[in-house]
Formats: sequence, structure tokens, C-alpha cells
Amino acid sequence: MVVLSPIIYFLIKRIPFTAVLLAIAVYFSAYWPIQFPRYDSIFFFASGSFFAMRRKGLFLFDKFGIPVSILYCLVLLADVLTRQWYFNEQLHLAGILFGVIAVLYLSGKIVSFEKCKCFLLHAAEWSFFIFAFHEPLLSLLRKMVFSQFQLTEGVVLLLYFLLPLSVILLAIGGYNLLKIVAPKLLRFVTGGR
Repeated sequence: MVVLSPIIYFLIKRIPFTAVLLAIAVYFSAYWPIQFPRYDSIFFFASGSFFAMRRKGLFLFDKFGIPVSILYCLVLLADVLTRQWYFNEQLHLAGILFGVIAVLYLSGKIVSFEKCKCFLLHAAEWSFFIFAFHEPLLSLLRKMVFSQFQLTEGVVLLLYFLLPLSVILLAIGGYNLLKIVAPKLLRFVTGGR
């Protein structure tokens, strides 16, 4: 993304709406001619740049928080029930988008409780480590688990929640272990975060 960021900046500065529409088209078509960076990374990076350049915060869509959260639950259910259908990839991508908006909305509500806010501030030290390691760890776990289980709708729905939870717990455990055993390595891996 570092290499592409000047190009993305230029496009968003010069032709902002066309650039965002192009990013949306790439995202929902799931077509991208190169392996790295992925099409979803391009979409979220370009969208974030678009809103940041217009001084819009992450909580821009909070006014739609409740309907988007309900919509996310419906899309999640539809995603699980249509795994084998031709349009499932686009439905899944829409679910990710609605899920991000719903989580941002709900996080704003959660931090209004003092105990939750304190926990989240404490947990923030894990966030970059989880971010950096979630994709390879999730891919590995997904391959291992999917090869071992009969993938019914119920199992897929259960794994949809259990696999990310497992990845988060493993990443937190790995972070804490490195913090004790190899703090310099941890500082290097997380860029001093």
C-alpha cells in the first residue's frame, strides 16, 4: 500500500468520486489483476483516504448505526445460507462493509461505559499485533478446520464466530508471551507500538 498511496492520493485529489467508484467496483467485482495488495485493501485504503481528505471521521455513518447493524445481521444470515450461490461473494463483501460500520457504531456506544472504556484502552496495546497476524493465522486455521469438518450451514455459522475469536485469543496470547520472553522482538515486530 505504501507504493500505491501516492497514486491513490493523486486519484482521490483529482477525480475523487470516480476514484471511489472505481474502488467500489474493484471491491464488489473481487477482480484485481495482482496478488498483493488485495482488492479489499485497495477499497478500504482508498475509502479511508477519501473520507480523511474531506475531514470526515470514522464515525461518519453513526446516524445509520441501528439500521446498518440490523442489516448486517440479515446479510450475515443470508451469507451463510447462500454459500454455494453465484452471488455469495458480493453478499459476503457487502456483509464486511456493513459489519465495519456496525462495529464502529457499537464501539462508540460501548465506550460510553467507563469499565468498558478502561478495558478497551488496556486492550489497545494488542490491536496492531492482532491486525498484523490475523490474516495469516485465520487463513491457516480456516484451511485446517475446513478440511476436518462437514460444512453444513450451522457449522459454517459457528465457525464464522469461533475462528476469528480463536485468532484473537491466540494473537493476544502470542503478544503476551512475546512481551515476557522477547520484548525487544515484540517491539520490532509491532514497530514500537
